[in-house]
Amino acid sequence: MRRIARLLLETQQINASIKSAKDLVDPAHFDDVILGVNICSGFDTSNQNFEAPTLAKKLGQSLTTLAEIVIAESIKSSDTLQECKAEQFLKLKNLQWKQRIATKVYKQQCKQKWQKPKKVPLTADTVKLNQLLTNQVCTTKEKLQGNEVSTSTWRELASLTLAQLIMFNRRRPGETQYLRMSDYLEQTKKKREFQDEIFESLPIAQKLAAKRLTLIMTRGKRDRGVPILLTPDMADSVKVLNKTRQIAGSIHKTHTYLLAHQETLFSRFEVMIVCTNTRICVGPKILTD
Repeated sequence: MRRIARLLLETQQINASIKSAKDLVDPAHFDDVILGVNICSGFDTSNQNFEAPTLAKKLGQSLTTLAEIVIAESIKSSDTLQECKAEQFLKLKNLQWKQRIATKVYKQQCKQKWQKPKKVPLTADTVKLNQLLTNQVCTTKEKLQGNEVSTSTWRELASLTLAQLIMFNRRRPGETQYLRMSDYLEQTKKKREFQDEIFESLPIAQKLAAKRLTLIMTRGKRDRGVPILLTPDMADSVKVLNKTRQIAGSIHKTHTYLLAHQETLFSRFEVMIVCTNTRICVGPKILTD
C-alpha cells in the first residue's frame, strides 16, 4: 500500500478534504485521484507521456484493491453510505479509467517496446558456450558410466542437459524444466512415422533433422502442446541419467519430472546463469535473456 500512501499525499495537496485512504475511493474525489495519479507518475500534458507508466498502471490496480477492502469493511460495520461510495467509485473507474489513464499507458509501453533495441547473442558466444557444455557433458557422462556415480555428478549432468535443451530449443525455460518422465518414456517408445508426401516435400536438411532428432511434446501455457527437440547426444545424456538416477540416490522413485534432483526441480534460470557465467563469453547476460 505504499503506492496508495504516496497517492494520498499528492491528492491531499490537491484537495484538503481528503483525509484518509478511504476518501480516495469516494466518487466525488475521482477527478482529484486522476490528477494525483498523473502527478505521481510524472504525466506530461505536452506529449501525453508518463515518466513512470508502470506506476500509473499499478496505481489503478491498487485503487481497485483499496475499494474492495473498503466495501468489505463497510459491510462488516453496516456502513451502507461508505459501501455505496466505494461501489460507485469502482463503477466510475470502470467507465473512465481506461480512457483517462490505461489507454495512454498502454500506447506508451507499446511504443517503448518497439523502440527498445533488441540485443541478439553473438554467434561466437553461442558457439563457445555450446562447445563448453558439450565438453562438460562428455566428461560428466563418462564419470557416471564409469565407477564415479554420485549425487553431485548426476546433478551436474542433469543441469548441463537442461541447459542444452533450453539453448537448443529456444523455448520458455519452464516448458523444458517441467518435462515429465512419463511423457518422455511414452513418446520415445513410439516409432515416428512420416507421411510420404510431406516428407518428400521437405528440403534435404529438414529430412536429415527429422530422422536425427527426437521429438517430445510437453505441456505449455494454456494446455498447448510444445515440441521439445533432442539431439542424439542429448537423448543419450537423458538415457544415462535415467539409468543412474536410482543408483546415484539423487531423486525419489515417485518423482515425475525428467530433470530434477531429490524432491525439487532445478532452477532453470540459475542453471543458465551458472553456465553462462564464464569468461569465455563477451556478452553472457544476453544469452540468458
